[in-house]
Amino acid sequence: MNNLALAMALAMALAMALVLYSNCESFIINKKKTIHINIIKTAKTPEQHARGLMYVKEKLPVNSGMLFIYPRKTNSSFWMKNTYIDLDIVFMDENKKVVGTIENMKAHDLTSRSINKPYNYAIEMNAGSIKNLNIKVNDIVNIN
Repeated sequence: MNNLALAMALAMALAMALVLYSNCESFIINKKKTIHINIIKTAKTPEQHARGLMYVKEKLPVNSGMLFIYPRKTNSSFWMKNTYIDLDIVFMDENKKVVGTIENMKAHDLTSRSINKPYNYAIEMNAGSIKNLNIKVNDIVNIN
C-alpha cells in the first residue's frame, strides 16, 4: 500500500509539473521578443533607398544589415537589381515592431516584392538571417 500511494503521488506530481511546464512554455512562445541587429549602413534619401546594397559583393557580417529610414509610412517594394548577395528584409513600424518580412530574395532577381503593408523602417540582411534570428511579426528590433 505504501508503494502504491507513493507511485500515485509521484504520478500526480508529474502530471501537475507537465501542466505547469506546458502553460509556461506556451507563455514563452507567445512572448514578444527583442531582436538585436547591428546597422552597418543607413539609407535616408530616395537615392540611397534606390541604391540599397547594390554592387556589394561580400556577405554582410552576421546579425548586421542596412537600415532604410522613411520620413513617413510607405509600402515601397524591393527588387534585387545589381545586388550580388541574397537578402532577407525585415519591415518595421514607427516603434520598430516587425510588421512583415521577405525571406531569401535572390541576387539579380528583378521581381518587385513587398509586404503590402505600410512601414517606417526596413533592414536588408543576409539571406537566412530571419530564420537564424527567429524573427517574427510583432517582435521588437533593437538597432545598434
